[in-house]
Amino acid sequence: MSDSLLTLKSAIEHLSARETVTNPNEARRTFLDFRAALTRGEVRAAEKVAGHWVVNAWVKHGILLGFRLGELQEMSDGDVLSFVDKDTFPARRLTLAEADPPSAKELTLRRRSSVCLPCLSTSGPTWMKAR
Repeated sequence: MSDSLLTLKSAIEHLSARETVTNPNEARRTFLDFRAALTRGEVRAAEKVAGHWVVNAWVKHGILLGFRLGELQEMSDGDVLSFVDKDTFPARRLTLAEADPPSAKELTLRRRSSVCLPCLSTSGPTWMKAR
């Protein structure tokens, strides 16, 4: 693990262990750095080590921290779809290519929520192709 990821891991562990967050702006910046690393695939909630899956608890703590730090925000497509969710995990538009039924080998749980596309509506858990 690189020095920057070790620093990020330490910051996430520190923030998640605290009952209250004393500097919410700094905590949010740390979380956004974490979320970006997670999105890029630099950190994973679990990884295969010597043929066995090992949970990275600090990554799970970072994800939970995002829910703790998030503020409820109204989200809408401007027409029909409207819901409230945490702003730390923004909604994103999916394409039909991302919603194609993948093989069982390619499945990954994205999030326990609903996904709506022009011709597809599913309720969580929703399975999408791994990137």
